[in-house]
Amino acid sequence: MVEVRGWGFSTSASAQARRASGLAVAVGLVLVAAAARAASSTWSPEAMLATDLPFSESAVRVRSAVNTAGRAVVVWDNPLPAGGGIGFGNRFQTYAAVRSTATSPWSTATPLSADGATAQSAAAVVDGVGNVTAIWTSNGSSRAASSRDAGATWSQETIPGDAGFSAPPLGMADVDRVGNITVILLKQRPSTSTFDAEAVVRSVDGTWLPPVLLTGAEGVNVTGRPRLSVLRDGRAMASIGATTFWRTSSGRWGAPKNVDLAGLGVIDQSSADMDAGGKGYFVFRAVTSGVGGVFVSTSTSSSGWSAPRHVAMFDPIGTGLQVTGSSRGRAIISGSGAAGVLVSATSDGGSTWSAPTSLGFGFEPTAAGSENGFYALGWNSFGATGVALSVAAGGGPGRGAPSWVVTDLGDEVRSGSPSVAISGRAGTTSAKTVAGWERDGAATTGGRAVLSSTGTVSRR
Repeated sequence: MVEVRGWGFSTSASAQARRASGLAVAVGLVLVAAAARAASSTWSPEAMLATDLPFSESAVRVRSAVNTAGRAVVVWDNPLPAGGGIGFGNRFQTYAAVRSTATSPWSTATPLSADGATAQSAAAVVDGVGNVTAIWTSNGSSRAASSRDAGATWSQETIPGDAGFSAPPLGMADVDRVGNITVILLKQRPSTSTFDAEAVVRSVDGTWLPPVLLTGAEGVNVTGRPRLSVLRDGRAMASIGATTFWRTSSGRWGAPKNVDLAGLGVIDQSSADMDAGGKGYFVFRAVTSGVGGVFVSTSTSSSGWSAPRHVAMFDPIGTGLQVTGSSRGRAIISGSGAAGVLVSATSDGGSTWSAPTSLGFGFEPTAAGSENGFYALGWNSFGATGVALSVAAGGGPGRGAPSWVVTDLGDEVRSGSPSVAISGRAGTTSAKTVAGWERDGAATTGGRAVLSSTGTVSRR
C-alpha cells in the first residue's frame, strides 16, 4: 500500500518548529553553470521593495520571475494588519514590483488585489518582450494583473477557471517564448484528499481560452510542491503528486501519466521537472519501516515513466528534495540533510549522476534552471555572525564535482520566504537571475521588509 501525504509544503516537523519559533534564518543562493568551464556572477546591491510589514505569524510568500533580457518581477503576499491578536492568523494582499533592466530602479511596490480582500498564492511570469503578469487567488477566484510598462500601470483580469478551481499555494504558471501563459488550477473534491486539475491559457493576444480539465476519474493526490514547466515551443509538463500531464507544442494535453509507486511505502516528498529537450525527471523519497530512500524515474512526452530506480547516494537528502531541469539532457537533484545542502548533476538525461556535492550547512533548498544550462539554487542557513544572505556561482560538467564562488548579499532573511528565478536563451553563455526574500526586522531598522537583488551569471 502506498500512502501519499497531504500538500507537503511544510516538509518536516523540525522545519515547522523553526518557523513557529520566528527565528530569522539566512538564504544561500547558488548559481551553477552546467558546463566544463567555471562560471562568474555579478549581483546588484539589495533593494528594499517594501518595509514596515505588519506582523505575520508565517513567512511572507515571495515569488520572482525574470526573462532573458533581465526584466524581473517580485510578487508577494503582503500581510494586512491582523485582527484578534496572535494566533488568529493573517490576511494578505498581493503586491508586485518590477525592475526593467539590471541598472534601472525597481518600480514602486503596487497592491494588485482588492484592498481588504484576502489574497494569496501569488505567482508571476515575464514574457520575451518584457510583459509582466502576476497571478493570485482572492476569495476563491483566481485573478491576473499584467503590466506592459515595467510596473508603472497594471490591467486586471479574472482567470476563467471553472467553479471551485483556484491557484495552489506558490502558484503554477509559466510562459512560452511568444508570450502564451499557462496557469494550472486545482479543486479539492469534497471530504477527500483528492484534487482535480485544469489548465487555462492566455494567448499572446490577451484572450483567455476555455479551461481544459486534465484529471480523470481518479483525480490526483498532492505531495511535495505542484509544478508546471513550459518550454519555449509551448510543450509543457504539469506535475501533481505522482501524476504528470504533458502538452504538445500544438497545445494538446495528453492522458495523465503516473509513476508506479506500488510497494514503496510512504511517499513523504516528491518533485518533477522537464529539461529543455522535453525529458521529464521525477524524484521521490519513500519511507519503509522508518528508513528513507530516494528514487529516480525519467520519461518523455511519448513514453511512460521508467520503473523507479533507488539511488542510494541520494538517501542522505532528508528535506527539500527537488529535481530541476535546464538544457537538453541536463538536470540537478538538490536537498538537505546532516551533510548540509547537497547537489548532484546529470548531463546524460538521468542515466548517471555525479556524487552529491555539499554546499555547506543549510536546509530546504529550492532551485530553478535555464534552457542554456545554468541553475539558481537557494537555501536557508545560519552564518557565523548570525544570519546572512549568500549567493554563489559555480561551474562543472554534468558528472564530477563543480566549483563554487560565494558572495554575501543580505541578512536577517526569514525562513520560507526566499525565491529565485533564472533565464537564459539556448546557445548563449550567460543567464539573468533574480532573488526575492523577506527580512525579519527584529534586529534591523525599518521593520520587516521585502528585498531583492538581480544578477548575471556567465561562463568564463
